[in-house]
Amino acid sequence: MTQVPVLVLKPQGRLDMEACEDLRYQLAAAFSAGVDSVGIDLAGITDIDQTGLGVLSGAARHLARRGGALVITRATPSVATCLRINGLEDLLAPAAPVLTVVPGTGTGTPRGRRSPATGGALKLSGT
Repeated sequence: MTQVPVLVLKPQGRLDMEACEDLRYQLAAAFSAGVDSVGIDLAGITDIDQTGLGVLSGAARHLARRGGALVITRATPSVATCLRINGLEDLLAPAAPVLTVVPGTGTGTPRGRRSPATGGALKLSGT
């Protein structure tokens, strides 16, 4: 099985004209190295402007032409809304299910099992 080179970038702060220079450099270096799939973790992004949107959109198009993909993860609600408004919702990764412990009698527990550590029910959310 052939491995596909994957890169995950985690920009911080604002993704604006100034910050995009660094992101562009990182993406260009990755493309030159043959990376075909890029994940961008936007949990640390507080704001994004049209320059940031343009860099993400351009990188997605470039990777798609090469048979790869750009996936955005952990975007804050405001950044995710901005992406959706600008037609970039296809870049957003679906929310991953989260396993949480729910105190109680087992309601919501998969197959009625209890968490051995807490005695609470295990509940899968986000699905």
